[in-house]
Amino acid sequence: MNATEQIRRRMLAAHTRTRRRVLPRMREPSDLAYRADLLIVARNAQKLIRTELKRFFDSRTDAARTDGIADELRGLFQRLRIKAAVQTAARATPIAAQFVKRTTEANRKALNDQMHTVIKIDPFKDNAGLERTMRARARTNVELIKSIPSELIDDVEAVVAPRVISGIRVEEIMKLVQERFDVSDSRAQLIARDQVGKFNGELTQERHESLGVNEYVWSTSQDSRVRPDHADLNGRAFSYDQPPVVDQKSGRTANPGEDYQCRCQALPKVSALLDALGVGDEELTIEED
Repeated sequence: MNATEQIRRRMLAAHTRTRRRVLPRMREPSDLAYRADLLIVARNAQKLIRTELKRFFDSRTDAARTDGIADELRGLFQRLRIKAAVQTAARATPIAAQFVKRTTEANRKALNDQMHTVIKIDPFKDNAGLERTMRARARTNVELIKSIPSELIDDVEAVVAPRVISGIRVEEIMKLVQERFDVSDSRAQLIARDQVGKFNGELTQERHESLGVNEYVWSTSQDSRVRPDHADLNGRAFSYDQPPVVDQKSGRTANPGEDYQCRCQALPKVSALLDALGVGDEELTIEED
């Protein structure tokens, strides 16, 4: 007996469904834990940079001396890159693995809760069919985690090097460095928000398609942050293999969650879901919603 037939039998055994056209929006997985992990990565890199810069400035007994300073700075930032890479490498893989595990489980539970609004079963029992997707998302996030200190060091070098050579006061330089630290914090939080949304959308699509459901209704968060092009898609039906245009200027197409920081969701049509499982209304007791 295949997975679809097992689900069909459980649905028939459950014996009742609620009359709905589409499933409601599911609860979105939280990005708080992942955001906290990425902020730790960013703050550790900031601490390392702050320590090395203090050592560098304290060692400069003659602040007016500029001969050889460019080479010293290049050496300083090269050492920072090596230290930060070693520091981050030890944390990146377990952080990414936990992010994937948490989001996969949250998505499974949210989809099952969503399904309960139509019929009282849990069709999503395990993640065996998602292993490739989970591994790919973990690899992507390992690289994103490593990029947080790497990009920060590049930004700090671009701020510090020309100003040290020009003789700008250390206090002024460190104010600019702190601004780059703030940008790094923001970027870490954006990565967390974007990746949770993307992975949640990817998991939802895989799980829908595992049941034989290819069509969905686009659903936005219906708040002020929804992009106009996404708002135009709200309530319209599409298929995963023919995603709609989400950016009229570029012509870019995407399914819900795929666009940058997209919070939209794909809501499966109830009729398509039941048809894919081979369960007709005549076999179920219908309850009014």
